[in-house]
Amino acid sequence: CCIEFGSPGGSGSGSGSGSGTSSNTTKKLIETPNIPSIIAPELSLDIFPNPVQSDMTISVNSSTSDLLQLQIFNLNGQAIYQEQNYVLKGNYERRLTLPDDIPNGIYFVRVQTEMGSAMKKIVVAR
Repeated sequence: CCIEFGSPGGSGSGSGSGSGTSSNTTKKLIETPNIPSIIAPELSLDIFPNPVQSDMTISVNSSTSDLLQLQIFNLNGQAIYQEQNYVLKGNYERRLTLPDDIPNGIYFVRVQTEMGSAMKKIVVAR
């Protein structure tokens, strides 16, 4: 879901030879919804039909009962749809009708629980 960037601290030019160096690390997480598929072993995700015209079925198989967050992202990383549902262990299917104002193109569907996340690419072709 994310790329983590770390940079060692100490923005000075550091001319000393101190043996007790301290390092501050700044970490920044950048959302990366444009990764084609990230599968956690605890989740399996299937979306059909793909390409999608209007209706699609999202099938998730989870190894635990958990709160599931479902999101759809455009190529700019903007969430254009999201919902949360409590799912029981096993298979969960959600039939979703895309709004008419979503143009043709490539999108990413991400499902996430506390155990992990899974992401798949879909193509909207009306």
